[in-house]
Amino acid sequence: MDYIRTDADGQLTLTQSTEFLMIPSCLFGFVNESTSTGLSVSGRTVIRFCGSLRTENENPVCGRCGAKMHVNNHPGITLRHLPFGSYLSNVSLTRNQYVCPGCGNTRMQYISFKAPGHMITTELHQYTCDLLACGTYTNKEVAELTGLGKNVIKAIDKERLQELYTTPDGKLTRPEKHAKFLGIDEFKLHNGHRYATHIIDMETGHIL
Repeated sequence: MDYIRTDADGQLTLTQSTEFLMIPSCLFGFVNESTSTGLSVSGRTVIRFCGSLRTENENPVCGRCGAKMHVNNHPGITLRHLPFGSYLSNVSLTRNQYVCPGCGNTRMQYISFKAPGHMITTELHQYTCDLLACGTYTNKEVAELTGLGKNVIKAIDKERLQELYTTPDGKLTRPEKHAKFLGIDEFKLHNGHRYATHIIDMETGHIL
C-alpha cells in the first residue's frame, strides 16, 4: 500500500503516489487498517501494520462435541515481520476467539502467516532460515539483521538443523560421505560449569 507520513505522532496516512513500490505482503487474510512508526527498545525504527483477519466463509465447529461455535472475544496479537532496510516491522491484528455453547470448548481463529512455535510471520521465519543456511553470518549477525532475539535465532537454527539431519522419528540421517579429517573442540556454556563438545568435518567445515 502507498503511505506517506503526514502527522507528527508518526501515523502514516494512505495516499496515491508514484514514489512508492507496491509489493505483495504474503500476509494472506490480513486487512491493513492503519500504519504507524515507533522505536524499539534498541532504538531502531519500527513500522507497525495494524488491522484484523478476514472471516470469510469461516464456520467453526467444535472438535469436542460437534456443535457450532460462536465468537466470544477479539484478542490482539503482534507478530514480528520482515525488516525494510534498517527499519524493523511488526503486524498487530485482532482475531476471533470462538466458544462452544454446548461444552464450553474454545479455539482461536487460525493465522495462516504465523510461524509455528514463534511470534513471527512465516516470511520472517523463512528469511531467517535463509540467512542461517548461507553460512556467511553468525547467529548474532542474523539477530541484528532480523531484529529477533538471540534465543529465537538459536531455536530457529536448531529446528532447521533437525529438519535437515534427522528423520521424522528423531534419528540422525546417514551422511552421503564419511569425513576423512575431524576437528574436536570443547566450549563452556553460559559462563557456568557445563561444557559441550562439537565435532567438525575439517574439509567442509560442517558440524557433525
